[in-house]
Amino acid sequence: MKPANLFFIELLAVLLFFSFSSAVILRIFAAADHRQELSDLTEKAVICAQSVAEVFSVSGSLSESANRVFGTDEDYGNEVVIALDDNFMPSENGVISVKLVQSDESASAGVLSHLDIYFNLDNNEYIHYVNCASYSPYTGGDGVE
Repeated sequence: MKPANLFFIELLAVLLFFSFSSAVILRIFAAADHRQELSDLTEKAVICAQSVAEVFSVSGSLSESANRVFGTDEDYGNEVVIALDDNFMPSENGVISVKLVQSDESASAGVLSHLDIYFNLDNNEYIHYVNCASYSPYTGGDGVE
């Protein structure tokens, strides 16, 4: 073989190596970018969940917690799903959903209310979960609220 042909074969091998390397590096950067976005959403979800949990621990009401934190003015039952945008503000076309589920346990001296807070992306990818509780003692002397 001529030396010029060997040079082109070597050049082709080097180009092939660099093209595979760049493809791998691009995939690594794309995965790192996705993890960073998920980390940012998780951080915002933790702050939002903390706000909901603090309001719930004082009020013991799912509706009041959702209304104060998300700025809604509705009466929810024991479960609600609210769509949120990237800034965790209520939106009809939200990319994040927060699901609030309240359950109550009655005791002889009061009511213990639990609130489960779930954050998911619109593709059901898990972001964050928090459970909190609020105890409301009975105010009357006969054990009835």
